[in-house]
Amino acid sequence: MYIGVCVMITPILSNNYQSNYNPNFKGLEINKIPPFKNYINKTFDRFAQVSKTRWHAIDRSLEPNLKEVKKKFGDHVLHAMDINPYNEKKYIIFFHGIGQNVTSNQALYKRIIDKGYGILSCEYGNFGNNTEKLTTKSIQNTADMAIKHLKSQNINDIGVVGYSAGGFPALETAVAAGENCKFLVLISPINSLKDEFNNVAKGNMVKLPKIVKFVLKKIPFIFNSLENILNLKQTIKKNNAPTYMIYSIKDSVVPPTSTENLSKQINNLRGIVKLKEGGHSIDDGKLDAFSNLPL
Repeated sequence: MYIGVCVMITPILSNNYQSNYNPNFKGLEINKIPPFKNYINKTFDRFAQVSKTRWHAIDRSLEPNLKEVKKKFGDHVLHAMDINPYNEKKYIIFFHGIGQNVTSNQALYKRIIDKGYGILSCEYGNFGNNTEKLTTKSIQNTADMAIKHLKSQNINDIGVVGYSAGGFPALETAVAAGENCKFLVLISPINSLKDEFNNVAKGNMVKLPKIVKFVLKKIPFIFNSLENILNLKQTIKKNNAPTYMIYSIKDSVVPPTSTENLSKQINNLRGIVKLKEGGHSIDDGKLDAFSNLPL
C-alpha cells in the first residue's frame, strides 16, 4: 500500500512554492516534509490571502484616533494599527489569529481602551500588509520592532495579548520585553503550528486530494517538521510575565485538554478563565472575561 502512495504523490514534489495570489510569499521555511510541502504552503498561503483584504470596516468610535503605522527598522517593516484616544502612557500590544488582520478584532480594542490602555495591533508573518515568511525569526523581528516603536514614544509599560495563533508573536514579545512586560494574556491559544495545520488540513478551506488526507491521517508524524517552526510549548518556558488564559471548553479548533496542558507549563500563571459557552473566536463571553481581568 505505501509503495502505491509514494508513486501517486511523486509528481507534486517541489522545493520552490510560488503563490498565485502573492508573489512575495515564497512559502514557509519547511525543508524536510516533501511531498506535502506544497499542500502545507498552499494552506497557509490561502489564509494569508484572506488576511490581505480588510473585510471589517473601521469602527466609528475608533476611527478618529486611529493611526496606521508603517515604520522601517533596518531591512524590516512594522505594519500596525495604533489607537490611543486618551494619550495613555501604557500600551497593550495585540496579535491576531491566522487569516486575520489588524481590523479583525475591534471589539477587543474597545475593551482594551476601556481598561485605560493604548493599543498597538501588529501584523506578523505574511498576514495583512506583511510580506515576510511566517517563521520564528520574522516573528521575533516583529516583536522587537513593536517594542522599539513604543519606546520611541516613551512607552515602556506594556502588556501583550495574543489570540489563537497570535499567541506565538505575543509570547515572543513578552519574552523580548522582559521586565517591561507587565502581563501576557492568551486567548484561545494554539500550542504549535503543527497542531494548527493538523486542524486546518481536516477542514474545507483548502481541498486536499483524498490520497493526501489518507496519508495525513495514517502518518501523522508527517507534521513533525512543523513542530520547531512556531511552538508555544517550547517558548512558554522562557516567559516570566504574569500570564492569564481565556478559552472555551467548546472550542472546536483547539481541544480544551491541549490548553490545559499548556497552562501547566507557564511559570507565572495568574489565572485561567474557562468558559462553558462559545467557541474559538473572540465572542462576548471572552470579551467580558478580558474586561474582568485584573490588569
